[in-house]
Amino acid sequence: MDYDYKKYDAQKVNDFIESYAHAVDGYTSEGSYVEAGYVEYHNNDKNGDRSSDKITNASFYCHGRSPKRFKDLKENELSFAYDCGDDSQEAKFAFLQSDVGKLNSEAFDNTTTYFYSCNSGTDDGNKGSFAQAWSNKTGGRSLGLKNARTLYAFINSTGNWGFYFGGGIALSPSDCWNYAMSFFGKESDSWKEKKDIKDSRRDSHKGYSELGSLQYPWMVSLAGEFVDSGWLDAFDRHWAWYEPEECEG
Repeated sequence: MDYDYKKYDAQKVNDFIESYAHAVDGYTSEGSYVEAGYVEYHNNDKNGDRSSDKITNASFYCHGRSPKRFKDLKENELSFAYDCGDDSQEAKFAFLQSDVGKLNSEAFDNTTTYFYSCNSGTDDGNKGSFAQAWSNKTGGRSLGLKNARTLYAFINSTGNWGFYFGGGIALSPSDCWNYAMSFFGKESDSWKEKKDIKDSRRDSHKGYSELGSLQYPWMVSLAGEFVDSGWLDAFDRHWAWYEPEECEG
């Protein structure tokens, strides 16, 4: 899928995946995330033998959607093409909660999973939450957001709090302070690290930095939630750990 990506950028991302991650056979040109059980891997030191190299840790960085917020949906999903402008592509690259049941549980070993997607812990009012379904299948703990969205605006912020005003507008007081102090040579070490990440992204010509980021995604503030979505479940929104209720075969 080439939406918003130049061919050069897409190739660099593919090269990075080949170097640092496991490619998934089930992720095909047809867009299926669950063919071949979603767990038959190649390009790793076990030559694709997942039975002797089970998945113990996983993280998801993507969109998460729930019928609670998107009335056109019938179930929770992880979306890898949300708002791309093509409904057929959005559907093709959606990992539905019901798809979790198609995974091969034998490929997982009490997997600890971090969902940095919106609403991964939100109950869809029918089948529970995506994070709970995932934990039941993988036999491990999962961290997800209940009735709330993640915010990526501060992943390279030097502080641990900031203001999100909705509509993608965010302000980090710590960054403002460090920017001012940099003129006097009194910026923090985090600001210097932030600059290194920025320089790395620019000099690599890859559109991203292999140095990572300063922060993990945050939960959107109550004010930001209200501006964008209204106070849906305003007093029951938080990060939560989901333990397996049962071990599926």
